[in-house]
Amino acid sequence: MEPGFQPTSSKRLTAPLPAKKTNNEYHIIRKRRESLKCTHRNMLEKTQQLRQTISALTETRDYQAILQLLTEHLNILQTQLDPPALLTLLEEFPLELPVNLLYLKGQLLLQTGRYPEASHTLHRTKLLALQQHLFTQAIHCCLKLASLYQQREDFQTALYHIQEAESIAHDIADQEARASLWLSLAELCPDIGQLEKSIQYASDAFHIFSLAGDCEGQFKALHLLAIVNRQLGHYDEASSRLEMARQCQKAGGLSASYYAQVLNAEAHLLWYQGRIREAISKAQIFRHIAGSNNFHKQSVYAHTLLGNLYRAWGQYEEAERYYSETEALISKVGLPLYAPWIEIQKGWLKVLTGELLQARHHIHLALQTDNKGLQMSFNVNLACLELLNGHYQSARNLLQPSRQFYADSGDKLSYHVIGLYLAYIHYQQGQQAEAVDYLQPALDWFTVHNILYFPNWWHPQIMAEVCVIALAERICTPLVERIFLNHLHDYEILLKLSQHPNTAVRQRALNLHLSLARHDTDILAEVTDSILKNILQDLLQNGPLRPDTFPQLQQKLATAKHRHKFNPTCVAVFGLYLKGFTRQQIAHKLNCSPATVRNYITIIYQVFYIQSESGGGTLARKEQLRQLAESEGFVRPE
Repeated sequence: MEPGFQPTSSKRLTAPLPAKKTNNEYHIIRKRRESLKCTHRNMLEKTQQLRQTISALTETRDYQAILQLLTEHLNILQTQLDPPALLTLLEEFPLELPVNLLYLKGQLLLQTGRYPEASHTLHRTKLLALQQHLFTQAIHCCLKLASLYQQREDFQTALYHIQEAESIAHDIADQEARASLWLSLAELCPDIGQLEKSIQYASDAFHIFSLAGDCEGQFKALHLLAIVNRQLGHYDEASSRLEMARQCQKAGGLSASYYAQVLNAEAHLLWYQGRIREAISKAQIFRHIAGSNNFHKQSVYAHTLLGNLYRAWGQYEEAERYYSETEALISKVGLPLYAPWIEIQKGWLKVLTGELLQARHHIHLALQTDNKGLQMSFNVNLACLELLNGHYQSARNLLQPSRQFYADSGDKLSYHVIGLYLAYIHYQQGQQAEAVDYLQPALDWFTVHNILYFPNWWHPQIMAEVCVIALAERICTPLVERIFLNHLHDYEILLKLSQHPNTAVRQRALNLHLSLARHDTDILAEVTDSILKNILQDLLQNGPLRPDTFPQLQQKLATAKHRHKFNPTCVAVFGLYLKGFTRQQIAHKLNCSPATVRNYITIIYQVFYIQSESGGGTLARKEQLRQLAESEGFVRPE
């Protein structure tokens, strides 16, 4: 499920700025923003007029006129009115609803989790549509029913409705209507575990829409092709399809809603590729577009995505803030079926911060969903939690059915990621041959598709252990070294590997250690003082500081004197203080006075919003500082 610009305080991490644009690019961006604002104002005015007209007609009980009004403005109803309010309006309407509004009512009942009523309404809509020879509408009802029964694990009934949809399609002579059917089938296929079929249907639909010059149809097909190819690990193909979708949106003058969809998909693709900073920039624009245009669902998706991205970047406090904002939006908009998704994201955040009891609570809440696909995904989160607790058999029992589910669906990325965790389990239990049987095909597939990172279920500690196993077994060594250099910075685990009995493995570990050291030296390029640079390098390699979030720590601890570049002395004081050195020892190492060290420590407490004179004593305040720094991803867990 997939899930804009707001000023951030100095406490929050600011998203990285894009490359400098030319004057012509700025002119184009200004025109687009003015167009979006104009479109937004017009839409708000139309919505307000529609509400006022409906209210006036209700007072005169002219229900036939209301019915005509609702039918004519169906698009505004679906995009601008809150789902609960719209459902209430349709449920309380005294006249028989036409097929299109009855179908909308069925969709809203599905969104609110009222499955029996939704099933009854959609069946009734389908029969009415067939009687009136509205075959396309009848097919959409079949597809919604298939999705409903698939979520309830009634796969035989789901298959029946898909076959019925295909049967009805033979009565459709219009090619564009047939293309819409293929597109609908393509959208449903991922839900029933048929990713390759989804690509086939979407490609057929795109071909017909292209011949007809239908930009909107082309966009929808391309957007779906990008998402499915991304899930299959075909990132270059996904990127190409997204670029084509963006061009369709521009050429066809499609609304801001379509632009938001492109931004969402682009941010997700960057996340899958491990390009987190770029993904955050894209997601912030997505949030702005969704929020300023009152795209309620898109706003929920944007906030969830930003929470996930900041979590992936180690900015746990910021991630938690976005998850809280998502919960508020879910309550406001009325999307109860989305609640399990946000629970699992919060649960995984707690797994990464080491709060395992809270993580278990959130994960079990998420697992209360009736959706089979979500259950299989969430079971992997629970399995990783069991791994961290040393419950290997329990973890294996959870992972095996999920792996089979993804094998059946064609989701090879998820299938092979689970294979990595199963390899880890077997290795921990001394079953080396079984571990290799899982590890080899998984890393072979990662090598073929040039994948160094995955967004769901990425746990740095477990992945570091998996990479060590691969290095020890000499499996896909070049790929594993790239994963280490790009996404893992665990010196301790490399030190352990340097004691390996095999000479070649020890040499690999040493080379990788040196490569990481060179990387850490690069991020200290601005430090000219050799003593200070050596201290910071030691804190990164052997101390509490994390190299992957070091640039953000630099930014957080920037002082007025060093506004445009980081203050290395302040960062060194921070690292040494958390490592356990006294103020006098820090002053001696940095060749400065104890008073200077004391001033820096006061600044550090202020930056982390800790009162230096608060109760509890120095040790309590120091522990609070460590906990906050760890929660924001700046230091390694103790």
